[in-house]
Amino acid sequence: MTAGRSRTRHFFKAEKEGPVDRTRLATLALHICIVLYLIGGLLLALSPLTWDWVMQSDAAQRAGAVWLLALICLGVAGSCFAVSKGLRRRRRWAWTTALVIFIVHLPSPLLPLGALGLFGLLGEGTRARFRGSRPNSKT
Repeated sequence: MTAGRSRTRHFFKAEKEGPVDRTRLATLALHICIVLYLIGGLLLALSPLTWDWVMQSDAAQRAGAVWLLALICLGVAGSCFAVSKGLRRRRRWAWTTALVIFIVHLPSPLLPLGALGLFGLLGEGTRARFRGSRPNSKT
């Protein structure tokens, strides 16, 4: 058995102790989103440098808008990184934020990542892992 198979088996194998915690799938989907947002942000930031500034009268305005979009992409990548770090540390806010991120990704080209993340977050083992970290509201 190769090392790759033993790692993927851990995600899908039902353990005797109870349901499987699939937090790693959610963090994997978040890390892929981070890479895609970083690539998109860097490409947006570099694109005004390739324009012919002499021929375009509104180039400065368009460059400002493109650089703003690049900053937004880089900010989303940074927030996804913070959420993935919180998921690994079992923070309840990170589970809720990741749920919102993956739901937002569903009606976009990032649909497979949103579905993979929701599959990881909404598993019984993962929900049980994060259920214990919130305060008990019953009195």
